Amino acid sequence: TTLVTAVVAEILVGSIDVFADEAGLSEFFVAAVIIAIVGNAAEHGGAVVVAYRGKIALAGEIALASAAQVAVFLIPAVALLSWFLDPLALSFRPVEIATLAGATVFTAGVIWTGHSSRFRGGLLLAGYVVVVVVFFLTGDR
Repeated sequence: TTLVTAVVAEILVGSIDVFADEAGLSEFFVAAVIIAIVGNAAEHGGAVVVAYRGKIALAGEIALASAAQVAVFLIPAVALLSWFLDPLALSFRPVEIATLAGATVFTAGVIWTGHSSRFRGGLLLAGYVVVVVVFFLTGDR
């Protein structure tokens, strides 16, 4: 399954520029927003189902664990692999750093108490929309 995943990932990454051109979107937006949604669809769907069944704490843990997995494992793994395979500059623009830092602080503030409500969920969705709009407006490097 790892080999199949690697092949599919290579095809997906290879088609980002064509899709972005056809859709009139920047490659950065496609990679940061659309690919991220598609790549985590199963986890997001599972979290929604668990939340619908009333297990809000578990749903939150699924979402936070997914984000932590990317931050703690995936980014360093890609950086290390690129060192051996093909050099990759792991650099972020100031707007990307500011947006993600702001989103992190905002999310922490909303979920700090550990309680959920429709209002808090709406706030989190609004925060996500802000990130998407910023990424859309900034475009490629």
